[in-house]
Amino acid sequence: MSGDETTTFVAGGLKVQPDKDTKTWVDKDLETDGEKSILDQLRSEIKRKVERPSIRIEVPERPSMALRFSPNIKQEQINGWRKRAGDGTKKGMNTTHFSCLVLAATNTAIFLNNEEVVDDDGDPVVLSSETILNMTGAARVADAIRDIFSVDPHIDMTALKILEYAGYGDDVDEEESPTEG
Repeated sequence: MSGDETTTFVAGGLKVQPDKDTKTWVDKDLETDGEKSILDQLRSEIKRKVERPSIRIEVPERPSMALRFSPNIKQEQINGWRKRAGDGTKKGMNTTHFSCLVLAATNTAIFLNNEEVVDDDGDPVVLSSETILNMTGAARVADAIRDIFSVDPHIDMTALKILEYAGYGDDVDEEESPTEG
């Protein structure tokens, strides 16, 4: 996959880059209306929808294949995925199943040779689509994802990169307290 080298980075052995097809929303009122009061500007800023741009990640061992993911993930989603993967049970959480849930829920497109794959109706093919289940012969989405990635640690690594890009792995740098001199 080719990409702008300034936006592509390798993390944990995976190439990750912001997806160039993602549209960024900008509040035109804040850009152009200098006559708004500071309170009105704050009101506009708070109403503005904030989203992180989608990212593309190459499928390890399949260099012609990349997946686009939306890293806009709420904590409630993570909690649901953890529960579905067995968190809180005697057996404990199956981390690869959790990772498959993350990938299936956040995947928005599949690319082959840098071209987005669409089905016969023109809809994007995603990891959870019937098209992928039929191609892999899998009965469950998690099994289809395992067939595509072939190596479980690659599934886990990809899910961690998505969660990290979403902000769930960010370290908060300790800075001098603004309340202390």
